[in-house]
Amino acid sequence: MISVVMPAHNEEKFIARSLRAITKGAPPDQMEVVVVCNGCSDKTAEVARSIPGPITVIESDIPSKVQSLNIGDKLVSSFPRFYVDSDIIFTFADLKKVADELEKVGVLAAAPEFIFDDSTASSAVKAYYRVWRRMPYFESGRIAGAYGLSEEGRRRFEEFPDIIADDGFVRLHFHPSERVTVKSSSVVVTTPRDLANLIKIKSRSHGGTYELRKKYPKLFNNETTSPTLSLKRMIEQKVSIKDSLIYIYVSLVAKFKGKMNQFTGRKKWERDESSRIKS
Repeated sequence: MISVVMPAHNEEKFIARSLRAITKGAPPDQMEVVVVCNGCSDKTAEVARSIPGPITVIESDIPSKVQSLNIGDKLVSSFPRFYVDSDIIFTFADLKKVADELEKVGVLAAAPEFIFDDSTASSAVKAYYRVWRRMPYFESGRIAGAYGLSEEGRRRFEEFPDIIADDGFVRLHFHPSERVTVKSSSVVVTTPRDLANLIKIKSRSHGGTYELRKKYPKLFNNETTSPTLSLKRMIEQKVSIKDSLIYIYVSLVAKFKGKMNQFTGRKKWERDESSRIKS
């Protein structure tokens, strides 16, 4: 049986499409989905309960993604185990391909390919993603947003810690040879529409990385990416000067803001609302 943990915070407009996608075509005896609604002030739980399928909905008063992951972990029982953001469309067919990969010897963590939908994005945002999708990060087993762990993989750590970069925490528990991106499986991720929202989510990401490095420095022995490698990649692939400048600008601003947020203790969860589509 495949287990899925899905944390959700104020997702009444979006969670239905995610749950329909992940359960459509799934035999009831081959899948369990636990949705943990955390700190919701809308009808997320009500909407989630209205979707037919092997879905259990839990409500927590505390708006914490990592707490939701830990609650969900205690309620599911099987492997492979998936952790899926509630605004991502991950079909059962694609999830099954990742699950099959996790049955292979030596594969402890796996995720689908990310396809970026930038059809509503500004030209600057499109330029950023043209560069970012070429970075080494995508070649070293990207673990973020929607991923699965084998039983052996899940034993690498106990609970999810109270940090921003929960995905990075998981990813860096595995050597690049133990984590894979399944090219035959994909999820579509809508990019932010404008630079302001892009910088917002990238600042959160960089702030999370600073925090992770400070609290768990040894995990970075499994990190294979760096600014130097990214710059080298841009040169090797002859990225246009315009695209390179936009990518560097966003990266520098986001890193500065992320570091300042960590320095000032500001840990508000920044969410891009510009890319969100109703169910």
